[in-house]
Amino acid sequence: MDDSTTFRHVYNFRYEMRMPKFDPTCVIFITVYTIDRTSNRVVTLGYSIINLFLNSYSMQPCTNPKDRETILMEGNYQLPIYIMDPRMMPTLRMDRVGFLEKIPCASLLVRIMHSPKGENGEVLSVRNVP
Repeated sequence: MDDSTTFRHVYNFRYEMRMPKFDPTCVIFITVYTIDRTSNRVVTLGYSIINLFLNSYSMQPCTNPKDRETILMEGNYQLPIYIMDPRMMPTLRMDRVGFLEKIPCASLLVRIMHSPKGENGEVLSVRNVP
């Protein structure tokens, strides 16, 4: 059996965001880099973007920074990787991002979840939870 990871890319990148308060309109913006084999330079492969919060009544992404009725967009999401940087759009709107050109046969798996809590209710970090 071939132990090559050429066709099985797993990175296990994990990022924890800890702030006392979040803007409900915030998004997670991910830039994917690769190494160009011909020049050995780091180049941008593409971009992915996802909302972090939903309005708890409409279950749609929050558009008002003063929205207080929000829930975390918890779950597993397979995001397309866009060739064009969505920040270059005249106005960055999530309903328009889907019209950008995507990299065929490529996606990014993102898991959004609440931090686990200890027995006393304290929020645990990656140092406390495997």
